[in-house]
Amino acid sequence: MLRNFGKDGACVKVADKELHFT
Repeated sequence: MLRNFGKDGACVKVADKELHFT
């Protein structure tokens, strides 16, 4: 599952148990 959360201009992508904070 790929979830994109936009918070304070921060993109959090969660895919295959991988956390990417941009």
